[in-house]
Amino acid sequence: MTSGLSSIALFAPAAASSAVFSFRRASRGADAIDEKPIYGMMNIDLAAGQALKAANATADMVKVSDPLAGKELSSAANAIKNIAKESKFLNGVGKVVKFTADNVNPIICVVSGVNVLSSDDKVDALARESLALTTMFAAEGAAKRILGMPQIKKIEGKRVTIPREGLYRKNLFITKQAESLKEFCETKKLCSKVSLKALPGIAKGLAFVLASCLGYQAGVSIGNAIIGEKQSA
Repeated sequence: MTSGLSSIALFAPAAASSAVFSFRRASRGADAIDEKPIYGMMNIDLAAGQALKAANATADMVKVSDPLAGKELSSAANAIKNIAKESKFLNGVGKVVKFTADNVNPIICVVSGVNVLSSDDKVDALARESLALTTMFAAEGAAKRILGMPQIKKIEGKRVTIPREGLYRKNLFITKQAESLKEFCETKKLCSKVSLKALPGIAKGLAFVLASCLGYQAGVSIGNAIIGEKQSA
């Protein structure tokens, strides 16, 4: 297995979670596009931005471990950018999606604000959205640290992807179970080398999405307990 593929497998947690996030946001946008067109389009933009963010971070990690593969990825990306520049529309869309990729969490807050402004009871909607987002971001932050998902930072104006070791690795029981499962798969030839590299990461990604959903739902439940059950239209 090449070092480039190893890097992609290393980033599998974020790739898997981004895929689910993008699908959920795109679905939410499509469902709302008729009644709340601005809110719907912003959710679709978020889906595209998150996908680009995951792709950029994966490319960063590939470049570090496999310069040749990284060079090929950069060449392909530049070719796509050049094509987009030929069209004012595509170039404009590309700039919007790139901005979204660099500012996903703040834009989530803006999208929630748009949802609040389009609601009949704005005070009620603001309170519920604020609680839900607060608990969601808190759950995501904890999950990223526990699972050891890569951290993306801007250092001197450049985007840098920093691998992190998960706190779960300090739990001897979990690490022993993971090692035993890997040895079993290798012995029985149940998994390819690629699967063995990628599947644990995908599982982490799905665990992150679960933590995010549970965090959001916790905020909704707190809102229902404090404000009362939301009345359906």
